[in-house]
Amino acid sequence: MKYIISALILTGLATGVFKQVRAIDNANFNQEYSDLTYGNCRSIEMTNMPILDNNDRIIKAVDFSPDSQTIAIAGGDKLVHLWDLTGQELAVIKGHTNTIEAVKFSPDGQKLATADADKLVHLWDLTGQELAVIKGHTNTVFFLEFSPDGQILATASLASVSDYERMVRLWDLNGREIAAIETSIGTFKPVKFSPDGQKLATAGGADGKVRLWDLSGQELAVMKGHKGWVNSVVFSPDGQKLASGDSDAMVRLWDLSGQELAVMKGHTQWVHTLVFSPDGQKLATASSDEILRLWDLASKEQIIMKGHTRGINTVAFSSDGQSIATGSGDGTVRLWNLTGQELAIMKGHTRPVHSLFFNSNSQSIISVSVYGRTIICDRGYF
Repeated sequence: MKYIISALILTGLATGVFKQVRAIDNANFNQEYSDLTYGNCRSIEMTNMPILDNNDRIIKAVDFSPDSQTIAIAGGDKLVHLWDLTGQELAVIKGHTNTIEAVKFSPDGQKLATADADKLVHLWDLTGQELAVIKGHTNTVFFLEFSPDGQILATASLASVSDYERMVRLWDLNGREIAAIETSIGTFKPVKFSPDGQKLATAGGADGKVRLWDLSGQELAVMKGHKGWVNSVVFSPDGQKLASGDSDAMVRLWDLSGQELAVMKGHTQWVHTLVFSPDGQKLATASSDEILRLWDLASKEQIIMKGHTRGINTVAFSSDGQSIATGSGDGTVRLWNLTGQELAIMKGHTRPVHSLFFNSNSQSIISVSVYGRTIICDRGYF
């Protein structure tokens, strides 16, 4: 069996109740595209990927370079594969001895961080030259995040009851530890730098708290209010607010002092994806309940977008903030406008969609499934 990569080129706040102004059910929307040769779409088959069985075939980690020219995919084969969007394999990075769980480009696109089930983090250049091996975690590292200037790498592992490693660790690019931040059981994914790179937000997992830290590991604020596990956290583009989502289907908005600004109710299952619009005026939230909700933070109105038949795994705004793309466990990628109208459905995937990205000028979006298939169509196609 071969991995396939195809690419899809598409182009209030005071505490109170948000109003539902529109609920659009697009389940029967008829503009469906499953033929990857239709119009300006094309399929790229990447034939050099290894033939693997069972879970070894599953893609665990995907990232797209800041210049929109390179995609990195990794998983059970213990290799990092770098491809351009013509299907040319640029490099195969070797060095891991276990399943790779995370991969991240540096902001300048010149380095790559990877993490595996052996509790190690590696730094590479794009030729595959190893720059550093980072050791310190005592459990699998699932999350990597570079600071906006690319000088600090944040790593987070699964903090389990058995080993009590509750650390988010900050490193310089030589692999020296800058700070070790003790969080709570269950924290392994939601770690975000503020846009200015001076603060770090961590979601508290089982204790329902969101914490704000400086880069020395000093706690600046604690956001309390969630009753369920907090699985997602994101800064607003201006860095003045935080949004968080939990397993009790609640979304909360905070200022950086820890003051709760709004509670957004409506989802019925775990909220795991939060994305601010580029202007910071809207917040898109996605859940295992198959629904995308768009919240206007000034008018306190929400628009509900229905159409997916499995939980939504990934959400992205276009750079102009006028379109939203979603990828789901149902194998579809859907494109929406801000009124809730579904503009297109891409049905080329046969497995759940893992990740999607608009390119830098929003003329393309690349979506990748859990088996490595990706899809490509130009904006005029829609």
